[in-house]
Amino acid sequence: MAKSTYHVTKKQQVSMFISITFFISGLVLSILSLYGEYGLSRNNNWVKEGELAVSDFLSLSLTWLQWGSILIILGSLLFSLVLSIAANAEQIQREKSARRAQRLQDTIES
Repeated sequence: MAKSTYHVTKKQQVSMFISITFFISGLVLSILSLYGEYGLSRNNNWVKEGELAVSDFLSLSLTWLQWGSILIILGSLLFSLVLSIAANAEQIQREKSARRAQRLQDTIES
C-alpha cells in the first residue's frame, strides 16, 4: 500500500479539538452528577445546589447527567463527521493521484 500524503487541515484540527472538548466536558459533567448524587451527603451538596442554580437560570429542568449525555453525544457525532470528511478527502486525493499515474503511464507508452 502506498504511503498516504494526505495532511489534516487546520479546519479539521479545530473541529476535532472542539468535538473532543465537548466529549470531555460531557464526561466531566456526568461524573460530577454521579458524584453529587451518590458521593456527597444530602446536607451540604454543592453539586446539587449548582445544578439547581443553573437549571433556574436557564429555565430548563436538565440535570448535569443529562447535559453531560447531550455533550458526549454531540462530541461523538461531530468527531465522527470530521473523520468521515477527512477520509473522503483522502480517498479523493488517492483517486486523483492514481489517475495522474495512469495518464503518465499512458503518455510514456505512446
